[in-house]
Amino acid sequence: MGKRQIRFYGENVSENLQKNINTELNLVLKNNTTFHGKVIEINQNTIKFQDKLLKKYNFDINQISEFIVDFRSIY
Repeated sequence: MGKRQIRFYGENVSENLQKNINTELNLVLKNNTTFHGKVIEINQNTIKFQDKLLKKYNFDINQISEFIVDFRSIY
């Protein structure tokens, strides 16, 4: 099976992060640092993020440039 990617950036970041809680994704910050893991919780302007090594981070939504979700395609 192949993989597809969906990229969310700009104004779409905050509203679509809420739809992708506990979904595996890549989070790209404005300083071009990338984190791979899951969004655990979203508060007003902060998100709690956990990487694959179970380390937790807190990010301000304004720090996020984009996030990328991978999913398997049917072909």
